[in-house]
Amino acid sequence: MHSKNQLQDVYGLKEEVAKGIWEYFDFESGILKKVQINEWDVSELAKHPYIGYGEAKVIVAYRNQHGKYTNADDLLNVKIFTPDWINKISPYLDF
Repeated sequence: MHSKNQLQDVYGLKEEVAKGIWEYFDFESGILKKVQINEWDVSELAKHPYIGYGEAKVIVAYRNQHGKYTNADDLLNVKIFTPDWINKISPYLDF
């Protein structure tokens, strides 16, 4: 988990519960496995909670047409991706 706020992304977990959890547990930011955006195929990319199957297909198609991504800003060239979405996934990407 990259940020405490990500706990609010858990479906069905109320905001007050998510905030209350940190009263009882210490938070240590850490990403165990980064997304190999230039290596993984569609099915591997789509396993990430923030990358759906549709996004994964577009990531791979763009990579095949334009070459490897060098940084998260390269994803801005893909019209369906928003800056907010890119900011959300960028800590998980490895180039």
